[in-house]
Amino acid sequence: MPSTAAHTATRLLLAGWATGVVVSVLVYVARPTEELRSALVSGALTAGMAAWVFLRGSRAAALTSLVLGVLWTVMFSAYVVAAFTAEVPHATLVVVTDVIAVGGGVLIVSGAVGTLRQRRSHDQSVPVSAA
Repeated sequence: MPSTAAHTATRLLLAGWATGVVVSVLVYVARPTEELRSALVSGALTAGMAAWVFLRGSRAAALTSLVLGVLWTVMFSAYVVAAFTAEVPHATLVVVTDVIAVGGGVLIVSGAVGTLRQRRSHDQSVPVSAA
């Protein structure tokens, strides 16, 4: 039976991907004409990743989540910085969406790192049987 730490890491990972789905909806709501395609692609990607993590929970899903989570966090962090340094003010919903996305990215990265650590410690504690 997986430990509580493993469940917590998986929950963080799923919460991060669920936040990604919410962010995709908010992106569409904030700019429906300009962002339809990117919101659809982002929503499909985040929902697909959540499903993969939930259904399989494999090392590959955690590694992919880690890479995509880092990229997601960096991208939306750049948007937040740009919003606060721009001469033309951004719409409040756009900035709030970007901040929520950064939080979701942190959840994804934290959950992926926790999952990979749990798997690594579990793999090291299981004795190799003689074949």
